[in-house]
Amino acid sequence: MTAATRQKLRPHSRLAVLGLAVLALVGASRSEAQQRPKKIGFSVQVHTSGLTRTTVAKIVVTQVAPDSQASEAGVVAGDELLRIDTTVVPGNSVFALKAHMGFEPGVPKSVTFRHANGTPFNVVFVRAPGS
Repeated sequence: MTAATRQKLRPHSRLAVLGLAVLALVGASRSEAQQRPKKIGFSVQVHTSGLTRTTVAKIVVTQVAPDSQASEAGVVAGDELLRIDTTVVPGNSVFALKAHMGFEPGVPKSVTFRHANGTPFNVVFVRAPGS
């Protein structure tokens, strides 16, 4: 290859490199969009006790949505919620727990469950912004 040919190819090479860089950025933004958190995806039933029925005896998962954070973490119907962040669930007031049941977009929330076989496990959920 002659020096004149190399000079002619250099601008094209620069464009090719720029084109590859743009494709890489587009691919990165697509993969970031695909990595956005899925829906949390579980429903619960609250069991209460006490004279006024305001003390939580237990909270049990009744349903888990497919392709959700909960299903990917291994949460199944029948699991019991033991703790939400640092707040213990059984024996607490329904009024005290209500403030902890919501999920703010983008804010991680740690939830400790117990499988029916007695094995506890922890999951950190993050609600997707705009959901």
